[in-house]
Amino acid sequence: MKEILFKARRASHNEWLYGSIIDSGINCRIFETGKHIITPTGFYTGIEVDPNTVCQYTGYEMFGEKVFIGDVCSNNYGTDKEVIRVVCWHEGSIVLKRIKGRGRLPKYISLHEYHKFNYKIIGDIYDFINNRRKA
Repeated sequence: MKEILFKARRASHNEWLYGSIIDSGINCRIFETGKHIITPTGFYTGIEVDPNTVCQYTGYEMFGEKVFIGDVCSNNYGTDKEVIRVVCWHEGSIVLKRIKGRGRLPKYISLHEYHKFNYKIIGDIYDFINNRRKA
């Protein structure tokens, strides 16, 4: 059975949380795996997250790390030949879309082929937009 998992940034600061998402239209909450709490009134409580940062798990892993929609990947990290791609949906498939750099490969490559090109997760699209990378 496919694992259904989401990640999102806590609304109060940049911590990533993992679990199930409920978006009421008023706020968006994550219920961390194994940490569901039922209040005396019978409602689940969750942690408010920024709805713009919600990312769904793809079912793939890169070098032991779970891959989510919105993750940013690189090959030739830190060199002048570095190509940066973001994990996204394109025409019904999960792909790596080139967002920086040039290369001989097409703009979109299938996520299940990442290992052929030595791509590794270096952050997420939200950090990339703000010019931050994983240490």
